[in-house]
Amino acid sequence: KESFLRFYSPLSMSFSRVYYTLIVFSILGAFDKLNKDWMVNFEPLGPSQKTMDICLLTLYVTALVCNVINMPFDDLLHYSYRRIPDWYTLPLNSEFKSDYTLWYTLSIIK
Repeated sequence: KESFLRFYSPLSMSFSRVYYTLIVFSILGAFDKLNKDWMVNFEPLGPSQKTMDICLLTLYVTALVCNVINMPFDDLLHYSYRRIPDWYTLPLNSEFKSDYTLWYTLSIIK
């Protein structure tokens, strides 16, 4: 965990912003595809195409929600690094560890 925090902390805010931007563009593309397919009545695949479009849009929105929930922790990592560059060597309290576990779980989901 310590080596990961050492390398990820300085870049966490940038990674979070880039991921947010890419996922927003992905949602816009999926929504555009859904609308175009809707206009042609989901031909040639029919209902299965509608299901795929809605599932894709749902997955992208889920990734966006997970990223938004994770943003404060990414900011905490970045600002901790800016304030004390070797902060990860200090003892970590239980609240930080539980937040890290949540952040890790949501990162795996997204």
